[in-house]
Amino acid sequence: MMLIKLQNISSTTVDVPGKGMVLKPGATMWANDLTADLQTAIEGGFLEIIDQMSPGGEELPDGVVTPQKLSTALLDRYVVVDWGDPEVVNPTTQRVSIQLKNLINGDIAAAHTLRITCDDQANMTVGEHGDALSGDGTSDLIARTDSSGQLDLVVTCDQAIIVSMAAGPTQMSPMLDCRIGCDVSFT
Repeated sequence: MMLIKLQNISSTTVDVPGKGMVLKPGATMWANDLTADLQTAIEGGFLEIIDQMSPGGEELPDGVVTPQKLSTALLDRYVVVDWGDPEVVNPTTQRVSIQLKNLINGDIAAAHTLRITCDDQANMTVGEHGDALSGDGTSDLIARTDSSGQLDLVVTCDQAIIVSMAAGPTQMSPMLDCRIGCDVSFT
């Protein structure tokens, strides 16, 4: 058995065939199966399948649930840290930005808290976008992105090294994919 989530995509109220209910425009409902009446409403442009799930531990076929089918509210709870390219300010200072993205590479326009660390030989401050919560001017910084999901960091190092940087979650972070770090070359 497959549960199917349907949404009224018309601009009028729809009587759901065989279900004894009415859906307002944009409203959703779950159905246990796709009956001929529901299929007719889908083909007529009144209803659309927006999600499917298999109860009881049955596996879903590949491609049934995709990131595009997830609601924006859920999709934006899974955050990917996307590092920009470092920009040289002077021989001992570089800027690098972080933009928070969702799983389908869309920008997340929300302020979130991150922990950013780098090699002990360097230190970081928050630049134009974002706010430092603690550790500003150190190699271990807790900062909040601005409301557009962006955080600008200014990295300072007076040694000829490559400074490795990593972002990680804090107690105030969403679910965070921070597998990718950033290397800033002062060589």
